[in-house]
Parts: sequence; structure tokens; C-alpha cells
Amino acid sequence: ALDSLFGPECGPRKVASADLTDPNMRLDAPPSRLEPFAEDDAHDRRETAGSCRNGHSDHFVQFYEDNDALIRSLGPYLGGGLGAGEAVLVVATPDHRRAVAAQLNKQGLDFRLLQARGQYVEADAAETLDQFMVNGMPERGLFEEVVGKLVAGLEKSWGSVRVFGEMVVLLCERNSPAAAICLEDLWNELGKKQKFSLFCGYPLKTFATDATQADFKHICNAH
Repeated sequence: ALDSLFGPECGPRKVASADLTDPNMRLDAPPSRLEPFAEDDAHDRRETAGSCRNGHSDHFVQFYEDNDALIRSLGPYLGGGLGAGEAVLVVATPDHRRAVAAQLNKQGLDFRLLQARGQYVEADAAETLDQFMVNGMPERGLFEEVVGKLVAGLEKSWGSVRVFGEMVVLLCERNSPAAAICLEDLWNELGKKQKFSLFCGYPLKTFATDATQADFKHICNAH
């Protein structure tokens, strides 16, 4: 059911398994390192990504089948930025924040040191989201006050920022796809003014029913 929604406006690509274990792999890799899905390639759809450039920023999406697939992608994406002297902002669930920290340590990065010097910043997705929601929808001014200022501070200190965010996923899980799409748009607007890359991860099960296919397409279009 999801196949019909993967079109040029979303542009999902298969990330080769070798790339996912490469600490230097970036999700904005050149097209030669990304392959379009074949019609019968359902097994590898567990790790898919699409991206777009918007102003000063890149905005990625990955639809994943299991948490391990997500962490395998986040490791090189975040670790590559940290190794290059960029800042990292992780706005995620507690489980995923712990998994990311463990993955970075496995890659030889001193997670505690990175936190202590302010290069790695993490925040709880639910708590952060609640700070800029008004009547069930993200409020632009509050989003810029809460998230925009945080990204701007990191950009000022480190020059460039890599973000992983799960607030949009929480909105989908709360059965608020319109709010999720609105938040994706707010991120895109912020990307026209500030320099950062944004990685969004969605479990494929979020879009498992026919009723969610239109939402899936809108999410694709936002990246």
C-alpha cells in the first residue's frame, strides 16, 4: 500500500547496508551512493530516506521498520557531524536518546565530554513539543522561541548544527497528522534562516493503514 506513495516529490532512496556502517557516511551523499527502490525490493524498505535542500539547510526523512535500523543511520549522521566539529541537537524519546548515546560511544566518541562542552545537546521530544503547542497545533512564534533560539545558539557556537527530531512522530502517534505536517513546515521555514541539517525518523507502522496514506504523502512532500 505504501508503494504508490513513493514518487518523485518524495524521492526515497535505499541506503546500502555498507553505507550504514561507514562512520563517514552522510545522508546527503551523492546520488551514486543511493539507489532507487525496485518494485520488488520490499525487504530493504525498512531503511529508506529522502531529502531536500531548503535555503541554508538540508531536511531528511527516514522511514524505518525497527529501531536498530534507525540507530544505524543516526550513528554516522550524528557522529560524522561531531567529528567535523559541528554541534548536534537530539530531540527524541528517552529510549532513542539512550540508544544514540550508546551508539556514539561505540563509535569511539566521548559522549559525556561532548555534552560537557556543549557540542552535543539533547532534549525530551514530548516536553519540548508541549512548550510550543497551542490548541493542538504548533504555534510559529513559540516554536521559534523554543527551538529556533536553541538551534541559533548552537550555530553561533559551532558554525553548523545537525538535528535529529522526533516531535513530528509524537504528533502522528497522537493522531494529529495535520499538526505534524505543520511542524515539518515550521522546520522548513526555520531552515531558510538558519544553518542546520534535520533528520526526521518515522516508524513505518505509523503509516500502515489505508487511512494514513495521504498523511504519508504529505510527510514525504515536506522533505
